[in-house]
Amino acid sequence: MAWFIFDLDDTLLITSAIYEKARKEFAQTLIDAGVEQSPEEIIQLLNKIDWENRKTLDVSKERLVISMFQTYCILMNRHGLKVEDEARDVFAAIMQKVYNHRYRLVWSARKVLTEMKNRGHRLILYTRGDEDLQKRKIKEARLNEFFERIFIVSRKSVQQLETILHSVGIQPEEAWGVGDEILTDVEHSLTLGMKVIRVWGYHEHEPATLPESDRLHNIKSLVHILPLLDQIEQIEKKGEAR
Repeated sequence: MAWFIFDLDDTLLITSAIYEKARKEFAQTLIDAGVEQSPEEIIQLLNKIDWENRKTLDVSKERLVISMFQTYCILMNRHGLKVEDEARDVFAAIMQKVYNHRYRLVWSARKVLTEMKNRGHRLILYTRGDEDLQKRKIKEARLNEFFERIFIVSRKSVQQLETILHSVGIQPEEAWGVGDEILTDVEHSLTLGMKVIRVWGYHEHEPATLPESDRLHNIKSLVHILPLLDQIEQIEKKGEAR
């Protein structure tokens, strides 16, 4: 038996694609208003501004709307176009579709979680985001039944992950982190002495190549956890036999 601490967005639920669709709709709105730049250039500026806004607005549901309006003002002024206050309502409507979206499980998620529970492994869900939105996603996807504990935080950190381990009584070497983000899911887990299964296939391309080791496995699809379970269980049995 091992402990597995799962990320939610883009690990168990299809998420980034929904936000990317909203960014593209935003870019097209600006182009229709007369901004003579490519969608890629508009989105690049939006992402830069939104990254800066994370420092003060964190996971606020209004953050991306604010970032969109700021991007809009910069580009409209740059092109000598009139800024309309009503544009904020347009951007809020774009993001409301994101918040109202019924998020779907990634392929094989339910199969994998069911198999892991049936084999005696213990599961924790650890996700970052707006608490009400994350709770709704979890409820609609019927994920509660798989996890002994669910932690929703506004920001992931090494200290936050360490607190979770202590609260459940888990030693880092007994636990595996499962997630897609290198800077949080992977690095935080490795820093504490956990092992990691990095699931990258729900992005359009692999964000970066990470070297494989006994402590780090890269998999494209969640279903590829199942063969790893055999290896993990064999290692555990050898350890118990010593």
